[in-house]
Amino acid sequence: MLRSRLTALVAGSLLLFGSFLGPAAVSSAAGVRATPPIVKAQNPAKKTVTLFIEAQANGANSGFNFNGLAKGKGEVTVPRGWEVTVLFLNHGAIPHSAVVTKSATSVAPAFPGAGMKNATAGVGKGKRARFAFRASRAGTYYIVCAVPGHEPAGMWLRLIVSASAKRAD
Repeated sequence: MLRSRLTALVAGSLLLFGSFLGPAAVSSAAGVRATPPIVKAQNPAKKTVTLFIEAQANGANSGFNFNGLAKGKGEVTVPRGWEVTVLFLNHGAIPHSAVVTKSATSVAPAFPGAGMKNATAGVGKGKRARFAFRASRAGTYYIVCAVPGHEPAGMWLRLIVSASAKRAD
């Protein structure tokens, strides 16, 4: 009886603590952080989407990853014309950043507002950032870490702005 109460108390505390820190803060039984989906929320009626980008979400690609994905393995699609808000969190011991660019080798924002301030300097461990932009042109873009050396190390994902999509995916 005491053991089941203690187990329930610990489980409840983990759920409460995990929800406070965000979805990536909860670890699995094996100790590997579960990464959240990149699309956090969307409202097709208002044509808005919120993306949650986590730098160094786990040890994949030696930590040079977004949401545990690297080297273009992750892809997000948003409809053309939608307002995109990016919520960024750095789990890494070294600075990281996020910018939406026209190529995987660029750090120049593809749209006005499509990157963090001081993106080449990045933000430190546990720091958050937010930026927003309108995905006004269809095409393939890239979410890259603009800290020098991080994009060549594979810290980038694809962002597809689709003229035909009705929802973000």
